[in-house]
Amino acid sequence: MTWRFLLVVALGCSSKEEARPTPPPTQSVTEAMALICSIPSLAVSAIADVTMRQAEINKWFKQTVKNPVAIKTYLEIATVEPAARRTYIRDAAKAAGVEHCALAAFYNPAPVSVPVPK
Repeated sequence: MTWRFLLVVALGCSSKEEARPTPPPTQSVTEAMALICSIPSLAVSAIADVTMRQAEINKWFKQTVKNPVAIKTYLEIATVEPAARRTYIRDAAKAAGVEHCALAAFYNPAPVSVPVPK
């Protein structure tokens, strides 16, 4: 009776080991920052409505960027004084190993005015 119990336990444990899902692939800080730097080239950049454009960028961001350090860096952009944001983005990209960052190059700290049709 004891050996049957041990056999069942052993088989049960081995099947649980096989049933574990594999962890998702990791994303390096460099890969994630390169994605963040590519935001100006997203198709949503052409959307005239600033709120809609940002909502689409946020949706893309949540689906695409997985590195916690890069996520934290991106979220911190909003806490930086607007005049210093371009430099902050450029420096964060360089620290992550991304030499050219389109987001920093095209970043405009001034509010964008969108013409409203009458």
